[in-house]
Amino acid sequence: MRALCLLLLCASLLCACRFDQTEKEFVQARAALLQKSMHADSAGLVQTRQRFEKLLQTERISRHDSLAAWTHYYIAFANWQLAFVTMGNRKEALQLVEGALAHLATATKLRENLPEAYAVMRRCQYWVFTLDRSRGRSIFAESNAALQKAQALASTHPVVMLEEAIDFFYKPPQAGGDQQKGAERFQAALREFEARKQMEPTQARWWQATAHMMYGQTHLALGKTEEAEQEFQAALKFEPNYDYVKSVMQPMTQLVNTPAVRNLSSAPWTLLARDSESDGVNPNWAAVNTLSYFYDAATDTVWFKFDLARLPNPHAFGINLVVDTDDDQSTGANWWGGNGAFTYDRLVSVWVVKSGAHAYRGAVGVGDFYGVTAGRYTNLARNNLAFRADSTQRMMLLGIKRAELDDDGRMRLIAAVGSHAGWNDDVPDSSSARLELK
Repeated sequence: MRALCLLLLCASLLCACRFDQTEKEFVQARAALLQKSMHADSAGLVQTRQRFEKLLQTERISRHDSLAAWTHYYIAFANWQLAFVTMGNRKEALQLVEGALAHLATATKLRENLPEAYAVMRRCQYWVFTLDRSRGRSIFAESNAALQKAQALASTHPVVMLEEAIDFFYKPPQAGGDQQKGAERFQAALREFEARKQMEPTQARWWQATAHMMYGQTHLALGKTEEAEQEFQAALKFEPNYDYVKSVMQPMTQLVNTPAVRNLSSAPWTLLARDSESDGVNPNWAAVNTLSYFYDAATDTVWFKFDLARLPNPHAFGINLVVDTDDDQSTGANWWGGNGAFTYDRLVSVWVVKSGAHAYRGAVGVGDFYGVTAGRYTNLARNNLAFRADSTQRMMLLGIKRAELDDDGRMRLIAAVGSHAGWNDDVPDSSSARLELK
């Protein structure tokens, strides 16, 4: 009998050790996942996702609804973060966010009160809309339902407050949006994050850094570059390796050197493309009617002229040339605008806010699709463009050296305009324009 008792005790201790080891692996995988996401490390994200998938097969996790819910959540979290670095491939990115939504549905079924899951659900739903606009109506309904569910379950949770802030700030006024309320809600969420009463500390730190980054984005949207930089610095205090802040957000606040634009009123412009109508997603941002070009052989510069349907704010605007340099639509990355079937090899970007008489702050330069999909929009060249916006003539001009646009002078391209904070309108809306420079 004594030997049997000892045997049972040993078996019990062995089982407990296995359970402790499983939970230890869970904690380590969570820490690794949050770290890899801040580094934008796609290979690391895949590896940590696999760790959680393996944990999901263990008895300790599968029989514990709360742990299983969190495991599904972190698999979804990994997919969500991976979608950022694969956004150039629409099909793959869409599969990732749809997979994330499936895991989040399972997570919230296992544990209803999981505020972080509803937040990531809304972010994934936004990417579904971005990648497939035909699903807009159903996705917006699902996104609103997710927010309402989170509010009903945990209205004072900082992640829920952060989602409310995003909803207020970015929703149009006619749909109930209010930027002032949004800013106030961002501040309230950040105060609640400071307390860190409702979240595991490492996860709270990740979300707190994210909240500062997103609050900085709202300042950028309002043209407040100094306030934006302060929020980005605050994010880096929590997560010093926050790659997205360092490579994408902080460059948007830097001073841009802008060369003088020559008088091109008598230039022999050649029409490249027309927009099908005065469309554009946001009526408060620039929309384009036609795109023309002029090649100045004397300076080896290609000039582009955007005749606009509207230019509400000439002090905060965006311009893109989306270029297929090899004339091969099976290579490169998908454009994220309305003409999403078009793939590009090189992206020319001007996203700026006026900062004085002849100065701007923002991101200006050229990137290849490798850099762009990693969030480095000017990895080939920076501050190398001449540009001007004229609200009186409703026109934008952009000048770039031919060699920085394309290697052999033969290319396909589309162009886009909008705000310094986002895309708004493509020209053409479908297909592309062919440009050949002799």
